[in-house]
Order: sequence, then C-alpha cells, then structure tokens
Amino acid sequence: METFGRVEAILNEQLLLITSETFLRKDELVTVFQNVPIKEPTKAAGVGEFFYPKGEIRIICPQKDKFYLAERFREIREKTRRITSPSPLAKALGGIATQLQGETKEIIEKIPGEWSVNLNENSSLSIEVSNIAEVGDLIGRI
Repeated sequence: METFGRVEAILNEQLLLITSETFLRKDELVTVFQNVPIKEPTKAAGVGEFFYPKGEIRIICPQKDKFYLAERFREIREKTRRITSPSPLAKALGGIATQLQGETKEIIEKIPGEWSVNLNENSSLSIEVSNIAEVGDLIGRI
C-alpha cells in the first residue's frame, strides 16, 4: 500500500482536483483511500490506523504544481434481456394463439455500471465544464 497524494477539491459530479508527489500519466487509475484510525490498537492489528480503499479515479491531465485533473468513471456493461412477441399467425388465429409459440428475441443493451467511486455532493464546488470548443480556448498536449 502506497499513498502519494490527496483529493484537494471535488469540482462537480464527475471531476476532482488532486495533488500527487508522484508523476501520474494520462488515463492512469489511482485509488482513493480513507485513513481510518484505530483508537485502541490490538495485538493482532499491531497498528494505530489502516487505509480503506473507497474506489478509483482516472487521471485526465496534469495541471500546475503537482496538481492533476481526475474523474470518476463508469465501466460500460452489457445487459441481455429476452422479449417474446406473438407470431403473425398467432395474431391472426386469435383464441388459438395461446397454444402457439411466439417469437423470442434476445436484446443486448450497453448500460453504464456503478460509479468507480462515490463523491460527497455537499463538498462539491459545482463547477460546470463544456466539451464544446470555442474561439479563445487553449491548445496543448497532455
């Protein structure tokens, strides 16, 4: 277990500003930990604290002075469901339709999974960002 930085600000429902003593690459995943003190260390634990992993965040890009813009994310999952619709013949025959097998289709949907980490909405700065490029926007490399 290694810690090398901290969450400095929650910018909105997806973005965070963090600091790190270690260089972090674009798209690198890092874990958010909570330092949990143990008031009365037991002989079994032998420590006065432990670090609990809360979830992961992805580095978007470095900022100035060891600051990084990071995001929580959702992995895309596939969900399969089956739907059965009556066949055209079954529709035409009406009452006998209950005895005829309908057509079953399998539909695979791509849905977002759980967030990689939960954020405290009460400490969010609610800063909005736009993905729309405008005249005057800065250009650079990550």
